Amino acid sequence: MSTRVRPLVLPDAAPAPILEPQSAGLVARACRPCEVTWYGSPGDPCWCCGEEGSDGPLRLFIAARR
Repeated sequence: MSTRVRPLVLPDAAPAPILEPQSAGLVARACRPCEVTWYGSPGDPCWCCGEEGSDGPLRLFIAARR
């Protein structure tokens, strides 16, 4: 007795929109001591160590790691 398996066909779905944090007024932040990045308001404390402002925008963090 053989069993025939039919392939699973999913309906075409539109991709979910990508929400940009910048549109909500948030900026990329980085904390070098903790090596974490997050989106928040300028001057927000690091969510890991609590240091306020922690080294500025993410682009400085990325440049330092290259």
